[in-house]
Amino acid sequence: MKRFAVVLGLIVCAGAYTFAETNAQSFMDYMQGTYQEIATALSTPMAPTMTIYNSAGSVYPSDVRDFLGIKIGIGVGVVASPSLSKYILSGLQTDYMPATASGNSNSSIYSSMVGAFSLVPMPYTMLYAKLGMIKLPILPQFDLGVRIGYLPDVGPMLGYTENNPANTNNIIAKTGAFHIGAEARSKIIDAGIFQIGLNLSVDFDSGGIEFSQYFIQPLEVPVPGGSGFNQTIDTKYTTGINFGWMGTSVGGKLIASLNIPILSLYAGVGVNFNVGSVTSKMYTKGEMIVVTETEFFNVEGVSTIPYYFTEIRVLAGFQLLIINAALEYSVNTGAIAVTIHPITLTF
Repeated sequence: MKRFAVVLGLIVCAGAYTFAETNAQSFMDYMQGTYQEIATALSTPMAPTMTIYNSAGSVYPSDVRDFLGIKIGIGVGVVASPSLSKYILSGLQTDYMPATASGNSNSSIYSSMVGAFSLVPMPYTMLYAKLGMIKLPILPQFDLGVRIGYLPDVGPMLGYTENNPANTNNIIAKTGAFHIGAEARSKIIDAGIFQIGLNLSVDFDSGGIEFSQYFIQPLEVPVPGGSGFNQTIDTKYTTGINFGWMGTSVGGKLIASLNIPILSLYAGVGVNFNVGSVTSKMYTKGEMIVVTETEFFNVEGVSTIPYYFTEIRVLAGFQLLIINAALEYSVNTGAIAVTIHPITLTF
């Protein structure tokens, strides 16, 4: 009885489906496999995106602060996935929808939907400060800095919370991310308006996005045994997708800068070593009340894809008065990070 009720509930949760097998365990295995494919369809294209996202937004100009010199600023940025960057660079001509090579019709439908999520640019924010250090023998002049970034939970802003009476669709959305990084910059060559600097950085970033919907639904189902009678099963369940990331990146970059009054142009190349991963989960969980007994169920598919360990990057940008902007490209993955510091103050 319980297993039969659970399977009926899963059928409701699954929506449109193609499955002829009537065995309960086979159906549950099928659903778990479907969820697994959907989770993989999200993690796989997002892994290269979050690899560069983990450390995007460094301060690149070679204007190293002298002792007690201070540089502070705020910034925002986005990371375009390889799929999106190729779509843009092709002049919006390519087929940007992710391909699905699955024979599972349920998985194909949802995999295309969640795969399209990889086309959405991932935003980030930052607050940074740098302090010039004492000039030491042999070593070139250098400064040290810290960057902190934070993304709030936008669910309450959209009204997608459990405690909102106006949220009649019972949709729940949660977001959040935290970043902290440290940088050391030094001048290797200082020839007046032309400078070459070395930037070293270490970054830690973590965050997540979850979207789910809660349902309460009575089911009229046949009583097992062919008696010809129906029974009502009360079902309460939540179906959703959870996407999260966490990782650490250590990088080094050589930056060449051309500094003229009010304007600085710079470009560089570097390498980052990344340790981390993205994890996606699709799930349906809830409970059913059959007569007086409560049956809990949870079907989920989880996919974890690691970051690219070694990543080659090239970058270019400019600083005009207090405005700084940079574009960083990951050679390995094709992802692009765009950073804008609208306020950069030096003392």
